[in-house]
Amino acid sequence: MIQENSLGEFIGVARLSKSFCIAFSASLSRLIDAGGKSDYFEAAIQPLLDNFDVYYEDVSDLPCIEIDFVEDLDQAQELVHNDLFQL
Repeated sequence: MIQENSLGEFIGVARLSKSFCIAFSASLSRLIDAGGKSDYFEAAIQPLLDNFDVYYEDVSDLPCIEIDFVEDLDQAQELVHNDLFQL
């Protein structure tokens, strides 16, 4: 992954190989053992980037909404039914 092409947020969708999952699990364990219980999971991915190919898909032209609370879900359901989310 090229750093200067890295702008935006992870939308929560990933395809991971078995070997990456094994390394990620070990990295998560090291992070937690080091006291990183409040860190975002990306902190466990960062040390793996030199050993695995990572690709991304630019979805900035697609409609989306972050859902953290019930009110967000209500808003998302409302948006799905209007023209904003029509492709």
